[in-house]
Amino acid sequence: MALTQKGDETITVSGTAIGFSSGEYPDSSNTNGNVQEALVYVESGGPIRWNAFATPTGGGSEGSPLKYASDTPLRVIGVTDIQGFKMIKDTGVSDATIRVAFFGSGS
Repeated sequence: MALTQKGDETITVSGTAIGFSSGEYPDSSNTNGNVQEALVYVESGGPIRWNAFATPTGGGSEGSPLKYASDTPLRVIGVTDIQGFKMIKDTGVSDATIRVAFFGSGS
């Protein structure tokens, strides 16, 4: 079964952890329930730290990896990870502009 793009958004990542807009992914009422994957592109600024299961901190105390603007997109797969995904800019760097594309099955 092929996945098709279901939505997209642009996010500014600064010194406070932020996730995806809830209107773009499955929530507790199963809105956009067919979204299964998100591709995260760091377009400028950063780098960012990210985590799908704990809120990252700028210093990376959660062990969250760095993602740079020149990197290939980060692939977030599965409803639980999409819902829990958070990003924050790394310590001492500029805010980052992130573009996210959401993919799922069905119409």
